[in-house]
Amino acid sequence: MNNCVTFSEVCHMLGREAFFVRHVQRQLGLHLPDRDGGYSQGYAIFLEKIVSLRALHIPLEDIKDLFEVEKKILCLLHVDALDRSPTWYLDECNGDSDNAVFPDRLLLTGHRLGFRIDANVIQPTLDFGERHPELFKGREMGEDVFLVVRKYVGMVRAMRERVEKERPILENALYWAKRVFR
Repeated sequence: MNNCVTFSEVCHMLGREAFFVRHVQRQLGLHLPDRDGGYSQGYAIFLEKIVSLRALHIPLEDIKDLFEVEKKILCLLHVDALDRSPTWYLDECNGDSDNAVFPDRLLLTGHRLGFRIDANVIQPTLDFGERHPELFKGREMGEDVFLVVRKYVGMVRAMRERVEKERPILENALYWAKRVFR
């Protein structure tokens, strides 16, 4: 893994104590590198997004639900077959998804999907690598990438509405703190 950062560097970047970061990792079921391993830049950026959402009072449970849906979308599109890394869903994370909601990137993991997320233009049959064969196809088991993406869009819209309600309160608190604690 190139451009790895240590756990202490991640904590410093996030401005959070180690116990807080470990709590988030445990709650989200994130893979923890071994003692000698480091964190990819994508992993660190993902955690930064989580800390930002928590600062805006988005419950960790809601974040976890959205994260699970993002991973489900990636699996249904066979993105998980591209990389054998235990953090395949985080390693490509970047800050580009911060500039707009619903272009072609997932909000948390930042994966570029190649289609507008809010459009009905998906090629779910593309397969980029080998995976273990399933007894039944996903569609036969009730898995439909269109339905999962639709659910995802609704979840992101609800999260955006909550952030928009919280933003003025946070801005006012920051303004007050700047005046009072000069």
